[in-house]
Amino acid sequence: MTADIENRETLPLAFFRYDVAPDGRDGLARIAQALRSRGARLAGVVQHDAPRADRPRCDMRLEDLATGRTLAISADRGAHARGCRLDHAALATAEAWIAQALHDGADALIVNKFGKEEAAGKGLFPTIAEAAINGIPALLGLSALNRDAALRATGDGLREFVAEAGAEAWLFSLRASRLGAFPTTAPTMRQGRGQRS
Repeated sequence: MTADIENRETLPLAFFRYDVAPDGRDGLARIAQALRSRGARLAGVVQHDAPRADRPRCDMRLEDLATGRTLAISADRGAHARGCRLDHAALATAEAWIAQALHDGADALIVNKFGKEEAAGKGLFPTIAEAAINGIPALLGLSALNRDAALRATGDGLREFVAEAGAEAWLFSLRASRLGAFPTTAPTMRQGRGQRS
């Protein structure tokens, strides 16, 4: 979060290491499905990749967890294009979807990726930060590439999961506590540099 936010380590924010977890690219989608089956009202997006025979890299689509609608976020810049393929207009649309779901009363947030846009304080970062400050538990996808930025954003109190079950239990526990569904505490989790569950 930004430097003027106090007690960043206590924010209800955690990261799922999709680059380390087995079949991690689809892990957040499975976590979201499991939480919805338990009654959670989710805001956020998960990513689905579609390989293309005529392109070296797959197409990327986001699924809105509140409505199920999807959106392409990779700009088609040709078979030989290099550099970032992110469609910034599409990302802005996804941010609007998330903001609407949070406004409508979602009780947890899942975002496919804490990427370089978010690492720079852009992209979905402002919406993620606002949700966490307001006490809405948030789970974000993370890879080693942006781990240092995540450490800075969380005041070195980084919570990260490799196991889907651990991430799901943490998110559902905080969500239940926030709603007052039953008294509970988050599962024991090691925090700090180089530690993950």
